[in-house]
Amino acid sequence: MNRNSSYKIVDQVIEAFQNNEKLLITMTPEGTRKKVEKWKSGFYYIAKGAGIPIICVFIDYGRKTCGIGPIITPTDNLETDLNIIRDFYSNVTAKYPEMTGTIQF
Repeated sequence: MNRNSSYKIVDQVIEAFQNNEKLLITMTPEGTRKKVEKWKSGFYYIAKGAGIPIICVFIDYGRKTCGIGPIITPTDNLETDLNIIRDFYSNVTAKYPEMTGTIQF
């Protein structure tokens, strides 16, 4: 996988899942440590293309807790899938809430 180029990175990761019996990746949808307006969509399209679930995890700084949320198998309805993710994260407080991007693509 070529991490120095964004060229077809989604396709490269899907191929990695197809070529490995066991593979686990962790991604942050905001994709950066600076303020962004919206999430990156790659995690969703990787899961959809590879036929794997999205496991929502969280660190809630407001409640000083962390954990695992819903496991989402992407469907053909992107908006419905994003609503599940939005609903889950709506009560989670980020370490820097002012840097949090909107859950949309």
